[in-house]
Amino acid sequence: MTIEKLSNPLTNYYKQLKELINDEEFIWHWVPGSVNFSKEEEGYINKGYYTHSFLKRPEAGNLLFPKEPSEHIHIAHAVIMEILFANNIKPAIFYRISANCDHPHESELPNVRHMDHAFPHENLLVYLSDPEEGYTMVEGEKYFGKEDDAIIFNGIHCNASPKVGRRLVIIATFTRYG
Repeated sequence: MTIEKLSNPLTNYYKQLKELINDEEFIWHWVPGSVNFSKEEEGYINKGYYTHSFLKRPEAGNLLFPKEPSEHIHIAHAVIMEILFANNIKPAIFYRISANCDHPHESELPNVRHMDHAFPHENLLVYLSDPEEGYTMVEGEKYFGKEDDAIIFNGIHCNASPKVGRRLVIIATFTRYG
């Protein structure tokens, strides 16, 4: 599977979550690099971004289960479920749900290619803003998302920063039934 565009039903929960994430009091945390290992690859950069973890990923050598550090996990979960169910996708388990914020960067290089987990999973990415020429790239295929787009993919991926404004997304990793 490469990148597949999904239908986003734009429900009331979705609109509420989008408003919450865009609120000036929404709490963001700085992550200094796209990946937590020092891997240099020509044509890519390990740049930082802001995140809000609704459901924090499990990690080998640390916690082997996700944890819920955000009081907003229930609305984020509801929105992800609405989008997946609208596309006849039945998730079995979620490993991570986060909002990420990326700003323009002096380097026009995309971030380091990576996979979110070292085990099989799929990624759901929902664009909460227009990333202004920033893109998501999966296995060499570029996707130039627009506000309210939802895509699903698996495999090695990265993204390029927006030219102006900010790239605001929700990312969820999961496995599905069947």
